Order: sequence, then C-alpha cells, then structure tokens
Amino acid sequence: MAGGQATPKGDESKKKPMTAEEFVTKAPLYVKVPISFYPPREISFDCWHEKCGKETSWVRTDEVVVVGSGSERGARPADYDLKSCSYICIKCQHSVLTIVYRDMQRGKTVVRPRLGTGMSSRPSTPPASVDVVTEVMKVGQYPAPSVVLPKDLERNLGEDAAQFYRRALVCRNNGFGLAAATYIRRVVEDKTNELIELAAEVAESHQLDEATVAAIRKAADSTVYTRFEDKLQYASTVFPDTLLVGSYNPLATLYSLVSKGIHGLSEEECIAIADDTSAVFDYVFAKLRADMTERNKFVERMKRLNQPDKKPEPSPAE
Repeated sequence: MAGGQATPKGDESKKKPMTAEEFVTKAPLYVKVPISFYPPREISFDCWHEKCGKETSWVRTDEVVVVGSGSERGARPADYDLKSCSYICIKCQHSVLTIVYRDMQRGKTVVRPRLGTGMSSRPSTPPASVDVVTEVMKVGQYPAPSVVLPKDLERNLGEDAAQFYRRALVCRNNGFGLAAATYIRRVVEDKTNELIELAAEVAESHQLDEATVAAIRKAADSTVYTRFEDKLQYASTVFPDTLLVGSYNPLATLYSLVSKGIHGLSEEECIAIADDTSAVFDYVFAKLRADMTERNKFVERMKRLNQPDKKPEPSPAE
C-alpha cells in the first residue's frame, strides 16, 4: 500500500538515552538528563576556528573540577555537585569548549568482581554496592551553543522561516521546550506546501507515473483552506513505497510529530518533540532536495552519454 510505514516493536519505539558525549555537545541548559555521567576523554564537535571550520576531534584538557574548589584561602565550595570541564580541538589547538554541570541525583549500582585466577573460578572479592550519578543538568556552556543554520537549509527556508528556526534553536538550547516546539511547528506550517511539492518533485525524479505525482500535489491544493496537519496526513497516504526512507514514510513521521498535543507536557518532553521534528524536517526539506537535484543532474548526464552518435552530414555534391 502506498505510504506504508513500519511500526516499531518492543523497545525499538523507546527513545535511546543520551550518551555522555551527546550531553557535552548537545544537551540544552537547565534540563535534567537521566544518565550515568562522567565527561568522556574525547568528543567530536564542530570547530569554529578558521584553520578547521568543520567537525573535529576534541580532548578533555584536565580532570573534572568542582566549581569554587580553587578559591582563595582554601574556602570550602558551596556546592560539591557543581562541576566544570573543558575540551580543546586537537587539530587547531586553539578552540576551547567549557561546560558547567551539576550532579542532580545519585543511585546505587552493584559492581561484580572479576573471577579469580588459577584453579578457582570464584570471585576474588564479593560484589560491592557503589554510588553513581544517575541524573545531571548542564547549567552553563561557553561558547554558547550555535544557532547557525546550514547554508542549504537557510537558503531553502527563506528569511522569515529561517528566523523562526533560529529562535526555535535558541529556545531549545536554553531549555524552553514548549517555545521551541511551537516555533518548529510554525516553520513546518509555513513550509507545508513546499514540502508536498518537494515530495512530488522527488517522485518525478524517480520517474513515477503521473497519477502518483498528481495525487501528491493534490494535498497542497490552495483553493480550499486545509489545516497543515491534514495536508501532511493526506500527502503521507499517497507517498509511494519506492520513496520510503528504509521502511519509514518521512511525511507520515512528520505528521505524527506536529500533530502531537504539547499541552501538559514537560519542557524536557517538548524539547524531545522539537528535536525529532527538526531532524525529520531537515531531512525532507534539505537533504531530500539536495539528493533530488544531484539525481536529476546525473540522469541528464546519463541521457547525454547514451545518445547515439550523430553521423556526419554528407558533403554537398560537387
């Protein structure tokens, strides 16, 4: 059936927990993150220095520092759970990223010892219960998280939508999930007809039949007012199986995200919805457009290469 979409089963439908590296590089401010955290030794991060200008490897400059532990007269830190760490770009040795975070909650975990050596297979020591951090919150970052959009995406969005998109990123980075989700929904709403037209153009680039392309374009019919959610829903039902991303329908996924009610949700839950919506929107609106353009260029080139050579015209009779 057109527009089919695989349904996640079991644990596959659950969102993966944030990794320690993702906490350092992507976590918003003032949002509690359930994670057993200690800053990793190395991370990958976008370097802004002119020598790099791309994603590079970064290394932690030192061990974690309790904020205030190096104060004058050896004063006792007011909060032993408030910590900071810094990373430096390995390539340019110039750009430095510093985060400040707080251990919000601890729990117990059982550490089982290794088996003994020699003839005995019994553990050399009994299991031990140790304290571990189970929840952290980022409370500061320098430089501030970037809100610069990829050039292709900014160009495709246009000035007004790009401004809303940047505001969504600012809200997200500062922990204002409800505002971020609202701004992202506004961008999707403004660009729904363009998204549907893009889906139709992708179908054309894959040389699908005219009826399929016309059915997709019908969802963007502007002669009658239709809510943008309803447009996306209809467009997703006629989205051909041949254009699925893996086994998923990107328009159906986008519809399910923007149609979710955000009333009563926490800031953390709204941030998760904004992140997911942004990821799908970016793929459909930017990457899919780029792939379609490259595909069309390649098809045209193949057409030229496979045209039969023209025979030279006979010279006029003398």
